[in-house]
Amino acid sequence: MQPIIWLMYRWYNGREHWHTMDDIEICLEPGVFHPRWFLTTRTFVDFAKTKIEANNTVLELGAGNGLLALSCSKMGGIVTASDINPAAVSSIQRSAERNGLELKVIASDLFAAIPAQSFDFIFINPPYFAKAPTNDQERAFLCGENFEYFKALFSQLKAYKESTVYFILTDACDLPSISAIAQQNNSELIPIQRRKTWGEEHCIYMLQETKHEQAQSIQER
Repeated sequence: MQPIIWLMYRWYNGREHWHTMDDIEICLEPGVFHPRWFLTTRTFVDFAKTKIEANNTVLELGAGNGLLALSCSKMGGIVTASDINPAAVSSIQRSAERNGLELKVIASDLFAAIPAQSFDFIFINPPYFAKAPTNDQERAFLCGENFEYFKALFSQLKAYKESTVYFILTDACDLPSISAIAQQNNSELIPIQRRKTWGEEHCIYMLQETKHEQAQSIQER
């Protein structure tokens, strides 16, 4: 991200805002990922709407502004939204109350505080720039100098083999490094959809066990 744009974003995002998207009023407390400045939210929500049916169990992990989780709830999903940022958790709770939507909101570092359970779908819009975050706002963009976020994430996702897991990334990320970490955890990223928007390409991937791991799982069953 260009430094001048980042400075503008930090200034703008230092105040509380309310926005309406998809007829849902969204609370954005200071430091919460903004869906109008960064368009991956819009792409991911549009994709999720093609998958969710009533009573599907859904987890938005690292939900940020929570628009995807709120949209899934509006469609009849049984939804959990989590985030490590207290401001994001508070924002989603306020948005849910404002819109009369039911969902569970959990403060959690990845799956640490999420009770063990199965989900039909897990949606993840991860941080992917290789630099160490210094505050909660930066955690939405920076995954650690050595991709520590992905190393922890892919390791923990092993417990959710029965869930369909979707990621959204852009062509600005280091996909080979992220894919290599997935493969180290016996998983691979399968491209599902691509969308070009305002100078970048959004790429949605499904997480899938490697063929060797699939065969071993079948034998164990």
